[in-house]
Parts: sequence; C-alpha cells; structure tokens
Amino acid sequence: MSIKSGFHAMMRILARFVRDQNAAVLPMAALLLPALIGLAGLGADVSNWMMERRNLQTAADAAALAGAWE
Repeated sequence: MSIKSGFHAMMRILARFVRDQNAAVLPMAALLLPALIGLAGLGADVSNWMMERRNLQTAADAAALAGAWE
C-alpha cells in the first residue's frame, strides 16, 4: 500500500465519520482530543517563552541602567 492510497483510505474513513450521524461523537472526540491537547500544550509553552523573554529583557535593561549610573 503506497502512502497516497493510505492517505485516501484514511480520508474515506474520516468522510464516513462526518457523514454518519449515528454515535459519531466518540470517534470525533477520539480524533480531535490529541490535537486539542497538543494546542493547549503549545499555548502554555509559548506563554512561558514570552514570559522568560520579558524577564531576560528586564534584567538586561536593569544591567544597562546600572552601568549607566556608574
């Protein structure tokens, strides 16, 4: 099975899940939950990166001001 045919098979399965309305909540939740958890983790990481960048910039500014006073 080539990658292209495997991709098409997966897309057919996903399309069937979308069309079929009978008990489709669990499969859709199972497919979307890893993506949601990943995005939440990415948001937390980016938030920490920005906070650390701000702290480092504050320290650099304080050092520059301290050097200017000398």
